[in-house]
Amino acid sequence: MATTALAAHIVVSKFAWHLPLYRQTQIFAGYGVSLDRGTLGIWVARVAWWLKPLYDRLLAFIRSQPRVFSDETRLPRLDPGRKRTKVCQLWAQAIDDRPWNGPAPPAVGYIFSESRSAREAERQLASFNGVLQVDGYTAYKTLARHRGKSNSSPLRLAFCLAHARRKFVDVVKLTGSPEALTIVSMLAEIYRIEQEIRGQGAEERQNARQLPTPHPCRPSYTADCCACAVVAPYRQDTGASRFSDRTIRSSCRSLSRRPDRRPGQRVQLVGCQQN
Repeated sequence: MATTALAAHIVVSKFAWHLPLYRQTQIFAGYGVSLDRGTLGIWVARVAWWLKPLYDRLLAFIRSQPRVFSDETRLPRLDPGRKRTKVCQLWAQAIDDRPWNGPAPPAVGYIFSESRSAREAERQLASFNGVLQVDGYTAYKTLARHRGKSNSSPLRLAFCLAHARRKFVDVVKLTGSPEALTIVSMLAEIYRIEQEIRGQGAEERQNARQLPTPHPCRPSYTADCCACAVVAPYRQDTGASRFSDRTIRSSCRSLSRRPDRRPGQRVQLVGCQQN
């Protein structure tokens, strides 16, 4: 009879250290222990059965919080008879209040699914009615739109700033656009501020965000200006050039150290919160 320690070792080796069961049987054979792969599979299923109540409690706790992060990634699965794997999805739902010293402990739950459709997202998040932090995937937008039209629990989307930044970085790499580079430098300064105030309370974080900070386009700005858009003249001489990540980072540091505008540059700030 297998002990709980042995069953735990097999499960951790499989899911945490990516050792398939057939490799584990080979390892056991090297120690003189003969185990069939089917036997190990039965033990893994039994461990999953015992852990399911804890797993359900974990997901229920996460979805009871006012803010939840959700994302999904491809997960290939063996599909006997098709001579190739089937692309499934591994969803992740997480909470982490540590950056702002909140009350909830960090937690993450993973959900296996055959699909990444809006219907699947609705099935998983049927009991959630808070703020959902996501990327720009359309399934989440469809979910929020359906919630808004129905009488079910309300749901608000909070999009990821890092995903929005990538678009501006792509523009800088492709065209060398000075306005896109300015926005990237502004976001770099916002990230710096957030790193310094990480772990502090909400009031301290808000006060730090209101402090004037050097801005590449005007004397000072606050960290709450993250939604501002910058419109500047397009430079034809750099329109066809490509910039590396190192060039972008160097230019951002240079811009962040210069509160004054570049000579001759006309800059218009749109939708930027005033000090």
